[in-house]
Amino acid sequence: MAEPRNILVAINGTHGGKLGSRLNPWRKSDKEYDADFAGSHVRRFYEECRWGPSQAHYVRGPSTLADDVNRCFGEALSAIEEQLGDAGTKRGPARLHFAGFSRGGAIALDLANGLSRPPLGLAKVVGRTLSFGKTVDVVRRIERARARLAQQGGVVASLAMFDAVDMSSDIDGEPVGARVGRACLVRRSAGWGSRKGWTNVGDTAEPGGRPGRLRRTVLDATHGALGGQPCEGDVPQELARLLLALRGVDWALAEARFSGRPLENAAVKARSKDKGLFVHPIHGGFLNGVAAEVERIARLSDRKRPPPAAGALRSLLAAYARGEGDGMKGLGNMARDDALGGFPGIGAFFVDSRPAGDLIERFRLLDRDAARKAMRWMCEQLADDCPIKT
Repeated sequence: MAEPRNILVAINGTHGGKLGSRLNPWRKSDKEYDADFAGSHVRRFYEECRWGPSQAHYVRGPSTLADDVNRCFGEALSAIEEQLGDAGTKRGPARLHFAGFSRGGAIALDLANGLSRPPLGLAKVVGRTLSFGKTVDVVRRIERARARLAQQGGVVASLAMFDAVDMSSDIDGEPVGARVGRACLVRRSAGWGSRKGWTNVGDTAEPGGRPGRLRRTVLDATHGALGGQPCEGDVPQELARLLLALRGVDWALAEARFSGRPLENAAVKARSKDKGLFVHPIHGGFLNGVAAEVERIARLSDRKRPPPAAGALRSLLAAYARGEGDGMKGLGNMARDDALGGFPGIGAFFVDSRPAGDLIERFRLLDRDAARKAMRWMCEQLADDCPIKT
């Protein structure tokens, strides 16, 4: 019998487009995406895969609205189908390894479960199509790949989840299946308030299977850090609280600097009367058209954009201190977050305050350290199933 073959499928996180894109405000180009995720953990797994480049496959994550989740499933399945071959192909049994970050982690969980569980049957196939929003083609392809994998004596050997979150109705966020091999999840703690409204998946397992096959750890860090992108995205909740409590900060100067930043699509905020337009990633993609229209209207009103309100910087920091500053309150907040520059840009407003600068740098160091810890822990837990040399 031929030797077992290790195959890696690495699925990265969401690529949210910056508000204001002329083509689609919710999606980045592949070039932009690759630049943003160049140092991410999932990208490293792919680029440094010790089983060779022909055995490693990389999938860019879904857009902010997650209207292309089925595209992610399709690309992953195409790679798996190519590796498994057709019924007449004689190859060694495949050992599938999945790795994913954010929604990519949830997609990896979904595929690992789908390719390792018993056959569903027609009724359940139809039910899953209706319940989770996957296309019929994706559900059928998962079933065919599952059957081919079982025929070859293959297994889902490992599943690495970097802060996996279920933010799309297309993704099945069920517990880790009993037939999935070693499964490891590193997720953020509630203490830093990062992506506070985002629900983690993969932290429970079905009964049965090998004892201890699901391993978990929780780290104080931003969501981005756990994917290998520290100091990106949202400001840590505790950092915002400490900044607001600092004495001797020249808030007038900091507010003046903030008011000089362009508030993209401020007209959207004005129209929504500061309540925001809540947009949740859902299946179908019809909201892309709505977003594009809002974008067009906002551009027509560019010359009429109101100046930032007094105390806008402190107001936004207070939102972060409450765990509400990550843009999930709508387009208005996302525009202000963009002007703030999030974690990477917040220091620009406090360049004259050494205490504030030292505080920001301390949290940046903590976030970078957490990113390293997340990767080190994952590799240690995966052990012989880790796709990179440690």
